Amino acid sequence: MANALINTIRPGDRVTIVDRFGTQRTGRAVMRSSHGGWVLNMGGKHGTPGIADERNIVSVKVSGGRGARSFGFRKLEQFGGIAKRCEVFATAKPRARRMEYAGSFVSCNDAEDYAKYLRKSGHKARVKRR
Repeated sequence: MANALINTIRPGDRVTIVDRFGTQRTGRAVMRSSHGGWVLNMGGKHGTPGIADERNIVSVKVSGGRGARSFGFRKLEQFGGIAKRCEVFATAKPRARRMEYAGSFVSCNDAEDYAKYLRKSGHKARVKRR
């Protein structure tokens, strides 16, 4: 699971890791590290560094409006005024119960593929056709 998470990280994403003391800490991904993980800016006055690798990643929160677009799905925003046909609702965190809006898609096949991707990464997801 963590190996799949590390491959989805991009610069600017918020990454939560467990440090050597067992405390969860969140930082912003800056760049790939030389050993295959990610260098994180953990905040603070001078940007305290942190390292994320497959052993200590807890969660990844995608930055900005990247959402489904980064995985090659055609979201509604890319097509302007075309009427939406399918919407995807998913949990924000893998073990959460409450489903939230995750995106509108022109193609219901793209919506199903995105929901399948979310399910593989541990989220609950469903597609609502319009």
